[in-house]
Amino acid sequence: MSSIPQNFDDFTDECVDEMSSLQDEFMNLYNISNYENWFYNHRIGAFNFKSDDGRNLYFKYVSVGSFSTDTNTWK
Repeated sequence: MSSIPQNFDDFTDECVDEMSSLQDEFMNLYNISNYENWFYNHRIGAFNFKSDDGRNLYFKYVSVGSFSTDTNTWK
């Protein structure tokens, strides 16, 4: 982030913009949309992308929370 935000709303907007940019970069770098199947194992924190032609990607992740669509809250 290039500057210190003036308020929390500005800060969160900047964070969302930065994350969106990083996500686009990740999707392009690993060509994620060209894998036919994906799986995750929450217990070990891993994503696995598999393609019908035998390609396979494996990523570890760190869970930072969960979102409830029932209550529209982040925990």
